[in-house]
Formats: sequence, C-alpha cells, structure tokens
Amino acid sequence: METEVVKTILDYQDIFKDPLQFGRDVYNVFRDVKLLGLRNAFHGVPAALHFDHLRDLLLEKFNQFLGFPLKERMKACIHDTNGQRGYLPIRSEAVGQYGFTEFVERFTVGRNLVLGSPITPNGVAYIPNDKIREAVKDNKELADIVDKIITLSELIIEVNEKRVLPVLTSLAKGCGVHHGYFAARYVYGDSVIRLNHRRAINGNIDYEDVNGLKTSNVKLTDGSIARRGITLSPKTHICLLSTLLYSDSLGLMLETGDRTYVNYTLDPDSIWFSCGDLLSYELGGVLKSPRHADVFTKQTAKMDSSSIHIYNHLRPNAIVGLVPSIRMPKTVAAYPTTIASTLLWDRLFNMQRADSRDLSTLAQLSDLSNRADKDLFDKLLEWEKNQGYDRLSSLVGDSTYEEIFGL
Repeated sequence: METEVVKTILDYQDIFKDPLQFGRDVYNVFRDVKLLGLRNAFHGVPAALHFDHLRDLLLEKFNQFLGFPLKERMKACIHDTNGQRGYLPIRSEAVGQYGFTEFVERFTVGRNLVLGSPITPNGVAYIPNDKIREAVKDNKELADIVDKIITLSELIIEVNEKRVLPVLTSLAKGCGVHHGYFAARYVYGDSVIRLNHRRAINGNIDYEDVNGLKTSNVKLTDGSIARRGITLSPKTHICLLSTLLYSDSLGLMLETGDRTYVNYTLDPDSIWFSCGDLLSYELGGVLKSPRHADVFTKQTAKMDSSSIHIYNHLRPNAIVGLVPSIRMPKTVAAYPTTIASTLLWDRLFNMQRADSRDLSTLAQLSDLSNRADKDLFDKLLEWEKNQGYDRLSSLVGDSTYEEIFGL
C-alpha cells in the first residue's frame, strides 16, 4: 500500500482522480512511518545552500549585489507595470536577519505552478527571470551575479516543485480542505488548516482574533502570553502552504476546514530538521520576517537536541523531515535532503543508522523517490562542476547514483 501511494505521488498528474481519498492515504502513510513533517519548499532558502560552498557562493554574490548603488539594484528588480520594486527589503542587514529568504525569493520570479497562476504574495507581482536578465545586461558584473542567483534558484525550484507540491496538495485535501482552497484567488472563509501544538506548559489555552482568524495562545502562570497556534489563511496560495510541527510528546492537532481535528501524536524522541532554518541560524541566530513585526530568536542550537524550532512566519520553507532522534553531524543530516530534495528520507540517511528496525517501510519509499530524483541529482553535480567546486563530487567520487543510494 505504502509504495503504491508514493508511486502515485511521483506521478502527480493522477493526483486529482480521487484527491480526497488519495490525500488520506498519503497522510496515513506519513503517519505510519513517522514522517508527517512538511514545509513548502518553493520560497526562501534553497535546501542546496546547506552545502558550504553553495552557501558561500550565494553569500558572496549577495554581498556583491548589496554593494551596487540602490538605483542599480532596483533596476535588477523593477516591476514592469507600476514601478514597484520586486525586491523590497534591500538593505545591508538582510543576510544577518533572515538569511537568503527574501533575496533568493525575489530572484525566483515569474513561476507558474500546476494551477497556472503566478505567485503574488502580498500583491507583489513577480516579473519573469528573462526580464530581470534583460534589465541588467549592460552591467556585466551585476548581470553575472544575477545570472548565478537565478540559475541556482531555478535548479532548486525544479527539484522541489516535482517533489513537494503534489504531496502538499494531497495532504491538505486528505485533511478535508475543500477544492476551493486551491483557487487562484482567495477570500477568508472556513477553508483553513490550523496546527495547535500542545506543549507541556503551565497555563490556560486562550484564543486571539488576528485579522479575523483565531490563533490559539497559552496564558502562562506569570500572566504573559505565548502564542502556540498558527492559523494558515485560505488566501494563502497553495505554493505558500506551510505546516508547523514540533517534537512534542503531547501530540498535535490539525484543524481542518470544517472545524474538526485530526490528531497526530509525535514521537517524543524525534528531532526537527529544516534546511532553511538551520542556514538562517548559522547566519545570525535572529530571524525577522520583513512582512511581520515578530522577531524570533533561536532557542535550540544543536542537531541532537529534542527539537529545532521552526517559524512559519518567515517562509524560508525548506523541506522538513521528522525522523527518530539520532545524533549525527549536520552535514549528514543535510546531505540526503539536499540531493534528493524529498520528503522521504533516502538510503544515504538510513545508512547512517545502526538501528533500522522501524525503517523498512521508509526504505521502500526511499527507493522510489531516489530514482525519481536521479536527473536532478545529476544536474546539481553539473551545476557544481560549472562553478568550479568539487565538494559534492568529492563526496560521491566515482560512485554511481545507484551505488550511493543502494539501489
């Protein structure tokens, strides 16, 4: 059953034949293998930036870009209809505050997903990459920087688009969100996915009305309020759909559009892993979204701790895997997710575990996802080679893709 569901995921043109039942099947499979951990991978920090050299390259290019006069930077991102900048938060502290989130986001423009509608968060219309290239073609240095950014982000988006969107779509449908949730335009209504993470904390649950949406809070014994629930608005495009899970022994409630709940108990020994947030942590430790007033600080710094906190305000939105706890180097954790760019932990990760008693199903899922990503894996190798780096090549050596992942 599990392999059949994943096979359908990989062949996502079949996803809408019976979306409700299919979504339930997907949800159940992820629950059974303790892999119910999703974040959308279309916006923000590309997972591949967890390779040190790619991170360094983008940091270098980002800093070079910030070194150009404001007029030049605006020229690279100008909106072609109303003069609005496509890249709003151009300022020197951008890297330190939220990594590459906005920077890369603004250069991954003009993307049409399976619904055929452009991504327009907060009404900012994105212009196609070819228009950005055209705008800076007379400045060779700037054009080179912009081209490298676009090329890398397009590659990562291609990986993520094929792996993540169909799963997000099916999961949401399987949780009972009606088809209107995926329309090109949204209005507020009952079609909401909300996560209430019940923490072991002294206090009473309260609810706060935020822009017409109920957000669960916990009133602590000292009178302060800790927000513990995130409501996702139905006006949010499917490509921005995020879910927020914590390593929480008390479990998680997923609220669907009809105000019913799907209960899911997390493994108390699980850890969180998010490429985007780990990178952002490495770059500063303080994350601030340009579209929200909230400032968050990292409360957890080590991969082997009980949880790594994820903040869905920010939309760095890299792929997240929820796996049984294991002490492992950061590079080992990032490596399989980066290469395969999949929600299904691949064989490279499994090979790091001495105890695989609960991973037989996961290994079956991994086989299918690895085969599907072989071409994208090769593209990443080729891109790296063209940039003059050999980090990935040195890791894989002369081994074939099949040998690396034990296929």
